[in-house]
Amino acid sequence: MSQNKPQVGYLRSCMDRRFLAPTRQAFEQIARLGATEYYHEAFAGGTLGVQPEVNGAQYVYDRSFKHEQDFTLIYMGWQVHLDHCGGLPGKTDPQIEEAFRDLIYSGDIQRTYPQVRHVFFVAQTKNGQPAVEVISMG
Repeated sequence: MSQNKPQVGYLRSCMDRRFLAPTRQAFEQIARLGATEYYHEAFAGGTLGVQPEVNGAQYVYDRSFKHEQDFTLIYMGWQVHLDHCGGLPGKTDPQIEEAFRDLIYSGDIQRTYPQVRHVFFVAQTKNGQPAVEVISMG
């Protein structure tokens, strides 16, 4: 395989439109990728929501490291948001934060996709504006 393969990323976020653009901007800045240089899946509940039957994260990872190997996956981003997540009905902000931190510290995502860097985001409204905070990188 050529060493000049394009570098790409993958981002999973909640589909709440309040936080899509700021989450994408934060991911692009950290991963140093342009808007068309990564795959983005948005689901109700974001990273903590129901996992899709067809797992885009696994598809992109396998395409990079097992199958076509026509690009190099360098970053994977994972997001949840606070301020009423409709994809996580009945969950309070502290419950969402705790579940997300538990997932991060369990290392499950990092073990599933070990050959890339990971960044974890929490989005919320601050002073009436959407804000995205990095809570872990590695």
